[in-house]
Formats: sequence, C-alpha cells, structure tokens
Amino acid sequence: MKKTIFAGLMAVAMSAVLQINAQDKKAETKEATKVAKEEHVVAKGVKAGKWTQDYEAALAYAAEKKLPILINFTGSDWCGWCKIMEKNVFTKPEWSNYAKDSVVMVFIDFPTNKSLVPKEYVARNNELKTKFGVRGFPSYVMLDSNGKDEIGRLGAGKTKTPASVKGEVEALLRFTDGGIEKTAMAIGNEGGDKYRKLNKKIKSTKEALKKSLESAKLVEAQLKALAADLEKEMTDLRISALSAEKKG
Repeated sequence: MKKTIFAGLMAVAMSAVLQINAQDKKAETKEATKVAKEEHVVAKGVKAGKWTQDYEAALAYAAEKKLPILINFTGSDWCGWCKIMEKNVFTKPEWSNYAKDSVVMVFIDFPTNKSLVPKEYVARNNELKTKFGVRGFPSYVMLDSNGKDEIGRLGAGKTKTPASVKGEVEALLRFTDGGIEKTAMAIGNEGGDKYRKLNKKIKSTKEALKKSLESAKLVEAQLKALAADLEKEMTDLRISALSAEKKG
C-alpha cells in the first residue's frame, strides 16, 4: 500500500517537474525569439541596415535620403515562411550591408507574443495591413521614397538568398527615378541622356493613356446615366398612357 502511494506521489512530482520544464523551455524560446529579433529590429527611429517598427520615422528617413521603402508584413514568432526568410536572407550580413545604403526597412509585425510590438503600433499595424491589402504573411511591399507610390511586391521562398532578393529589389527599382538616374550615370554621355529622355517619353505616354482611360470612363458613366434617364422617361410615358387608356 505504502509502495503504491509512494509511486503515485513520484508520478505526480515527475509530472509537475515536466510541466515546469516545458513552461521554462517555452519562456526561454519566447525570450530567445525576442532577443534575436531585437538584434536586427529597432522599435524607435531608423538604423541603416536594420528593420524598424517606427513607420513614421522610416517615411521621414526615406524622404531625406531619397531611398525606397521595403515593408515587411510578418508574423515573426509563428509564421514559417517568415522565419525561413529571416534565417536565410534578412539576418545575413550580406543583406544588411546591401540594405543600409539601398533601402529603408519597415517591420510590421503580427506576432503571437504581443510584447514583441510596442502597444502604440498595434492599431497602426492593422491600418497598414488594410491599406496595402495584405492577406497573408510574409508580404513584402516596396514603396518609392515618397512613401506613397507602390513600386511592387516580393515573395518568400526556400531557396532565396541575400543576393537573389537583392536582384529582385534592383529589378523593381530599375524604373524608379533613382533607378533611372543610376543607370543613366552608368551608361554615361549621350547614351545616358538618351536613356533619360526615353524614360520621360514613357512617363508622358503612360500619363496620356491614364487620362484617356479616365476620360473614357467619364464618357461611359455619362452615357449610362443618359440611357437610364431615357429609359425612365419611356417607362413613365408608358405607364401614363396605360393609365389614361384604362380611365377611358
């Protein structure tokens, strides 16, 4: 009987120890995640080559330095693809060395561990998620230095490296004002001037096309409204005629 009671007490004690160990391990994992994140993500202000959670500071820095903005919509402590990209790309020295002079990086996080995001950013993060139509994580959105014009988006991948993501970013930036000037300078002389002029022609052509489409939509809306008015007039006339016929 005593042996049975002792065995039962030992089992309870062992279970308690295992639970405590599991809780400690979970806490250690959360802390490790937080520490690892803090190594390359700042909460306030902007540090070249690091992610920042301070969206407003990033906009101001990008405008001052004339740099594009890369927004990382992530679930840092639960999203598998986010962790893969962090491990294979964004925590590598090759990436930070490139990014510090090339892009301003913004970290918009939706973690399970709420302490990873300053409380004042929570509502704003949700607003940005809605504004940019983000439906899954990770989502990487590139903006021009003005913080308004979207240049394009990047995706995650198991085989991606700092070099491959750099190539994707450069491809998106190629036709921005900064990218055009960079290429024109590399071409040099008359070729560079021609490259700039071709870019201006492309812009003016696209602008003319945009205005043409807007005008077409306006005309379409006006014609639809006119047709609706005429149909209503016909309906009123028919109803009036039928009513008069019945009375007669």
